Amino acid sequence: MKKHDVIIACDFPTGQDALDFLSQFKEEKPFVKIGMELFYGEGPDIVRKLKAMGHDVFLDLKLHDIPNTVNKAMRNLAKLGVNMTNVHAAGTIDMMRAAKEGLAEGAQGEVPMLIAVTQLTSTSQERMQKELLIPNTIEETVAHYARNTQQAGLDGVVCSPLEAGGIHERCGKNFLTVTPGVRFAGGDAGDQKRVTTPAKAKELGFDVVDLAIAHPESFPLEKVLEAKRQTGLELVTTTTLGLDTNLISPDEAVRKNGINHMKRMVDINKAIGSKILGGVNYAGWGYLTRKPRTEREWEWSVSAMREISSYAKETWDGVIAVECVNRFETHFLNIAADAVQYCKDVGNKNMKVHLDCFHMIREEKSFAGAVKTCGKDYLGYVHVNENDRGIPGTGLVPFEELFRALLEVGYEGPLTIESFDPSFEELSGNCAIWRKFADTGEELAIEGLKNLKAIASKI
Repeated sequence: MKKHDVIIACDFPTGQDALDFLSQFKEEKPFVKIGMELFYGEGPDIVRKLKAMGHDVFLDLKLHDIPNTVNKAMRNLAKLGVNMTNVHAAGTIDMMRAAKEGLAEGAQGEVPMLIAVTQLTSTSQERMQKELLIPNTIEETVAHYARNTQQAGLDGVVCSPLEAGGIHERCGKNFLTVTPGVRFAGGDAGDQKRVTTPAKAKELGFDVVDLAIAHPESFPLEKVLEAKRQTGLELVTTTTLGLDTNLISPDEAVRKNGINHMKRMVDINKAIGSKILGGVNYAGWGYLTRKPRTEREWEWSVSAMREISSYAKETWDGVIAVECVNRFETHFLNIAADAVQYCKDVGNKNMKVHLDCFHMIREEKSFAGAVKTCGKDYLGYVHVNENDRGIPGTGLVPFEELFRALLEVGYEGPLTIESFDPSFEELSGNCAIWRKFADTGEELAIEGLKNLKAIASKI
């Protein structure tokens, strides 16, 4: 198998359907995947037929049982001459080693490649945590399973495209990643949650894409750089700190984690050519003491951010923009005036303010007032979201007032729509989004852009 081979999924109900489809390939014989539906319906003969036609075969059965049973099953699968097969990494390192041994014992010639499923792409973080009782993030769990797979001696893993970059960072570039969930533009995602598509932003009229990065350790750098080369889009980033990276935590070790998180974010921004690092990057998002912020919390965060912004100043030509968010998500920075003071106390010129209309309508006295409080010196980034996080231009946010104020202070940075989609369960759960504001996140962005352009044309 070549490094960038495309595997075509033969997810057909009958063997004849699969054969009819593959008969279209007269000269080149693609690498094909046979899954449970086809294999259980047609039996081993479908593998033999496709092999006889000249196809390499990935037999995708995701074996998961006690080591001895999996070992014996793999002996039989190897006899079919498959080129690749898989197990589920949740079956433990011992099971994966037994599977590899079984393949070697049953192989008639070259031993098939063996990979392991980390987490199914239909599994969201919310379901993994609530139903499977796995407390870690998707990214952390996938990375852990990948390391176990490598330790067991397997060739690679099945993972989401969103996780492949992080796995290569941990397990090396030669560790194979097979990535279902890749769709052509407009393709049906089915029941998969963690999927990606070729970038459509440019053709839809967008100039800038905001990459929301919660876990920089698993950021797919190579894929992002390739997408940037293909589209020419400008990139900016936002991030959020959590309870384990909280810069206002009483625990010094947690604050250090937050500093390291932000330094990794600085490195990512440098690597992708981004000039803005926004978001709730000064405290744990959702961390609430139910009390006003304390002087001690202010000192902790300012001190940490001073170290972060100094590191950024030395290594990267960009700005760190601190996002004011509403009182139900943080007690630390809610309004523009506080964010400006925070930037002044940090003391580095690369510190700016990130305004978000969703939060402004809840906390500010006026949109124009918030923009003018920041002024050109401190306003670094703006999210143009609606008051309900739905389609911009369909709610209560006074966008005309906002745009006039931005012109008045001379703001020259990007205006970005956050396209919240209830199907993205991890994010929608954190943001309390359970109502559907558009059929898709893409529709929300497209309609929002159209509305905002119409409003801007009046000014």
